[in-house]
Amino acid sequence: VVVHRQIQDVGTLTQQLAIPQRWFEATIIQLAFRLALELPGVDSGRVTLLSQLADRFQIEAENEETDSAPIYLQPNIRGYTR
Repeated sequence: VVVHRQIQDVGTLTQQLAIPQRWFEATIIQLAFRLALELPGVDSGRVTLLSQLADRFQIEAENEETDSAPIYLQPNIRGYTR
């Protein structure tokens, strides 16, 4: 069974977004970093800090992207004999 689910359009922001909770903080930090790059007068130290935080939260969110099921692979390859 293959399931494909698309995230719905934000629209009028009257509904909750279908984004896993672990991605909220990574998305917010990434947005803050991009805004800091575009807004004039933002301290370069803050831009550096936001860049590091964005990378860290992105990696954490990607690492948690599992179903936490234990996986045991045991290839039982044997020669075929009669």
